[in-house]
Amino acid sequence: MRGVSVLALVAAAACTKPNPNRCCADEADCETKGIPVGSLCDQGLVCRGNQCISQPCTSNEGCDPAAPFCIEELCAEQCAEDEQCPGFGGDTGASFCVGGGCVTCRDATDCTTADAPYCDSGACRACAAHNECASELCDFDTGRCIEESTVTYAAPTGSALSDCTKVEPCTLARALAIIDVNRPNLKLAVGTHTNPNATWRDMPVR
Repeated sequence: MRGVSVLALVAAAACTKPNPNRCCADEADCETKGIPVGSLCDQGLVCRGNQCISQPCTSNEGCDPAAPFCIEELCAEQCAEDEQCPGFGGDTGASFCVGGGCVTCRDATDCTTADAPYCDSGACRACAAHNECASELCDFDTGRCIEESTVTYAAPTGSALSDCTKVEPCTLARALAIIDVNRPNLKLAVGTHTNPNATWRDMPVR
């Protein structure tokens, strides 16, 4: 009799073990179907009708939005490399695989349009701060980064003889003396700037 009881307990335990082939789309779906939250399919399997199944493919076009990437002839939910982007139905501009998804950019070097020069969370956008530009100068009216070649750079510790570049900034007095139509933008590093006619303090803007 004791042996029978043990067998009954083992059978009950086996019935409560999670089915590794079951899956759910989100927390609400999990609760509705009585599936443990976070039940996801292994790579190479996709969730269809709360079951993990394989979906054969020869290219991304043979997949669908729920599993848009064709990897090793099976549709997958996440990309593994750039060549798999943008996936089925994805944005054609999203050509970089980051964290299993396709994005427009990894960093600012991938943002090639003047009105969206900054990479933010995988998408290019207008600049909103000076430090988002390589030139360290953002035109807030247009959201564009001002070209470094058009900027005259000055710093409190700048040289009185330099060409007022970002790498070798000059004094305020020299910057005011050489600024012209070719370099009309003045960028002042944080600090106190002095010249014979004025003293400017903490103005890291043009």
